[in-house]
Amino acid sequence: MTTQNLPMKLAEAVADKIVEWGLIPWGAKTPVACLLPEYDTTHERGLKVAVIPSNITTDSRVARGVVKQIFATQVTIMKYLPDGDPNEANDALALAERLTALFSGADIFVGDIRFSVSAVVMFGASEVLWNGDYQIDGLLKQETLAPADVFSSSFVVIATRYIVN
Repeated sequence: MTTQNLPMKLAEAVADKIVEWGLIPWGAKTPVACLLPEYDTTHERGLKVAVIPSNITTDSRVARGVVKQIFATQVTIMKYLPDGDPNEANDALALAERLTALFSGADIFVGDIRFSVSAVVMFGASEVLWNGDYQIDGLLKQETLAPADVFSSSFVVIATRYIVN
């Protein structure tokens, strides 16, 4: 996918980094950069990773002619839980733990632009979402979707770059 905006390019680079580290379990889909992650319980059962670009950046002048730009990219891990069995979420929890450790202090490149990860922040408590008649994003109601529990856990990768004028 070819994109023009930097937040989406950074999200794609974060997804590529996850693939590069080889942490996605066999049978899981490759992480995808997207604006709205979906988990369709009529067709999906395994682990799914979505990377959501930052919709807000923080720019600040840190020295004469130097601007610090901060991006927050969200990584969401989703997993189907048959009958709400929490043991089925173990691989998702283990993946989140490994990824947060690897992203801490990492450098991510978008072309020749270097982003340094300054922090990794959990996006809130992990949760189990009951699907019912809704897509897991809660926006699309369809009668054909299967009722299910879906584990969802997110963290945010805070990446910084410096622009010299």
